[in-house]
Amino acid sequence: MIFMRVYTFSKVLMQHTTLTVLWSDRAPKPLRVLYLLHGGTDDSTLWFRECDIETLCEEYGLLAVSLDARSSSYADMRHGQKFFTYLTEELPEFLAHRLPISSRREDTMIAGFSMGGQGAVKAALRCPEKYGACMGLSGARDPVAMYKVWQAMENGPDLRGVVDALGPIDEIYGSENDLLYLAEQAAQSGKKLPRIFLSCGKEDYAVEHSRSYHQFLERLGIAHDYMETEGSHGYEAARTALKIALDAMLKEGCPK
Repeated sequence: MIFMRVYTFSKVLMQHTTLTVLWSDRAPKPLRVLYLLHGGTDDSTLWFRECDIETLCEEYGLLAVSLDARSSSYADMRHGQKFFTYLTEELPEFLAHRLPISSRREDTMIAGFSMGGQGAVKAALRCPEKYGACMGLSGARDPVAMYKVWQAMENGPDLRGVVDALGPIDEIYGSENDLLYLAEQAAQSGKKLPRIFLSCGKEDYAVEHSRSYHQFLERLGIAHDYMETEGSHGYEAARTALKIALDAMLKEGCPK
């Protein structure tokens, strides 16, 4: 098993940044790629410290990679760096020139927890040609409704960071960061979407919002899988869901 911390300069971000990468040196090449997007306030090591990513890489012949996105919401930030462009354009090109990965859509997957789940679904809906599968774990929700939940929380996230990333809350609907709008646009476009898997913990504070997004996709006719696991808002529930999703998607196949 090969585990790497990569330090590099990004032209898109205009700064030095880091990646965490893991793959099995025994797996056949080229490798399937799994982008793992961390939650808000986390970093690129969280998936590897909290979940058994090593076993998944070994079992499925995956190269797992996570970027350090801070609290960017994986957006081209209103006040900050262009993390969406980095994730969907510069990073894949960087990896393709340096690591033995497949370039096929069906071998490219993206998954994320919480803020990362939001980012994964956003990438899948805006760039459906790039991914065979998308796993939004505790993050596929109406961003404005979630902002209001955080406002009401006694110890919620720093909302200044959310506004820096997405802009004023009253300007999110209908924007490139609105998962409702992006789903509507995707449904109308007729483009082939990745296979979409959504999940949330039954004790997650935002489970009702996850259910609402699942129902919204159903009304639009966007095919997807939805499940609820035991647990609250954390990597434990995400770990369970990721394993179930990979079992289903890689055994049944992802869209080409």
